[in-house]
Amino acid sequence: ALLHASVECSRKLMVEWVAATDLEDATARE
Repeated sequence: ALLHASVECSRKLMVEWVAATDLEDATARE
């Protein structure tokens, strides 16, 4: 869906993937 939306808006989609383990460590401290 994101790719189709970016094409419709004449934009290049750039996705930066983040490892789920990185998120889990950050939220465990909170």
